[in-house]
Amino acid sequence: MKKTRYLLLTTLTLLTLVSLWACKKSFFETGRTDGTIVESSSFTVKSDFDQALIGAYTPLQGQDAFGGGVQIKVPNAVMQDMIAGGDEKPFSGSLAAYMQGNADMQAYYRMYFQIAANSNVVISKLADVQPGVLTEAENNLIRGQAKFLRGYAYFNLARAFGDVPMPLAIYEPSQNTLPCTKKADIFKQVIADLMDAEANLPEANVYGSGDRGRVTRGAALAYLANTYMYTEEWAKAKIETDKLMALTKPKYALAADPQTPFSIKNKNTPEYIAENIFEIQGRDGSDRQFQWGGTPNTGTLVPVFTTPGVGAKFTPVSNGGWGEWIINKKAVESFEPGDKRLTKMIVKHGGTNYRGEFFTEDMTADAWKNNQKFNSAWTTKYWLGPAPTAVPGGASFLSHQYLPQMRFAEVLLNYAEIQFKLGNLTGPEGAYEYLNKVRRRAGLPEILTSANFIATLMNERRHELVMEPNLWWHYTRTGTAKAFLKNEHGVDMEDRWVHFPIPGREKAFNPNICSNGY
Repeated sequence: MKKTRYLLLTTLTLLTLVSLWACKKSFFETGRTDGTIVESSSFTVKSDFDQALIGAYTPLQGQDAFGGGVQIKVPNAVMQDMIAGGDEKPFSGSLAAYMQGNADMQAYYRMYFQIAANSNVVISKLADVQPGVLTEAENNLIRGQAKFLRGYAYFNLARAFGDVPMPLAIYEPSQNTLPCTKKADIFKQVIADLMDAEANLPEANVYGSGDRGRVTRGAALAYLANTYMYTEEWAKAKIETDKLMALTKPKYALAADPQTPFSIKNKNTPEYIAENIFEIQGRDGSDRQFQWGGTPNTGTLVPVFTTPGVGAKFTPVSNGGWGEWIINKKAVESFEPGDKRLTKMIVKHGGTNYRGEFFTEDMTADAWKNNQKFNSAWTTKYWLGPAPTAVPGGASFLSHQYLPQMRFAEVLLNYAEIQFKLGNLTGPEGAYEYLNKVRRRAGLPEILTSANFIATLMNERRHELVMEPNLWWHYTRTGTAKAFLKNEHGVDMEDRWVHFPIPGREKAFNPNICSNGY
């Protein structure tokens, strides 16, 4: 038989990342191939589908040294609550230059197109699968995951870039010149994919321990409700959230401690699992995806970027951490007194009362002597201390931490907005109650009335979701981004900044791609 090599390309001419699904502790713990699938060994047995499906998950873990963190860095830097660099200064005037596009934007764009392209392979091959290769249950489970991942990818591309090309089939050369699909039409496809995923995916606790990290029905419902918020179909958003809240395996709920969803020690506890609806796993095995400094690495570098240089006793590396992703002083000052998310999850320069999960002692004043970023503060969402064990096959400072992408706390705040839009303000099922569920966990008094509910809600999102992937997109979706940047950071936002620029590389490659306002 002639061997046809499918190079799974997007408009970026990217090779798909495909991994072998072997005997494993985690389904991500796999070897990496060269990114091709050969017809003579493709999709004739179940393991071929498993292999291709892992390739659809793989780009989530990062196209660069960030190890899955580009989706944290880019939007938080744009909103200015994170200082991206070691100079303690927000982007301010230089934000305009940043918004013209750079390697960060390219990585952000590339990652989601890879997920979509690899998902298209699985979806297309399922349509042609021969009888006897998969049982109906296996077919449905693979389909549900692939549909979720494609929907998730295009959801992120649409909210970040607006109109973009939307290939829905295995790569062929005509995709190189695809014009953009309207943002509204992309969301329609996202809804269709997520509805299909929700119908075919199990709840999280139905999976075995070796399949921890696969997408679930809860994840599909959370993102489906979120997508309906973009299309302003509030009644439908409520229906999907109600379905999520009715799930029992697990019953989603807030952890008692706001730090629990970011824990390594507690990542297998019921509380952790009940709050983290969708997360990116750091790999514990022999995979060689991450190539940093010429050395094959596994895990994530997010903790190294987000922790200060205060010595190996307290942070992942010998110099103590790179401190490149710093919380803006303005963001720190915006917290209410007594907010546990400030007192427990942010450490200002010189702070000595923090003890991460893997510290052997509390922070000391001496630890700060070599850190000159005097006006800075750091999140403890990812600052847990030295890596508890070396990651096999990688550097010892790479973290085993999982990176939350959608937590139940965010769902509650989304539900507060949904109820507000439907006119349900007070009572046990009203908008204020869902807002206050999050505030009570933070140790804050309830809010019973507000002259501007959306402004109040966005303030709560800011403090709950700082240094997470979705916060900036709530500002752009609600039309509050321009006022936020001006009032909080003194930045005059251009209208086009509601979307990131489509990278210049894509414009040069595809003559039919839209300009995206840049």
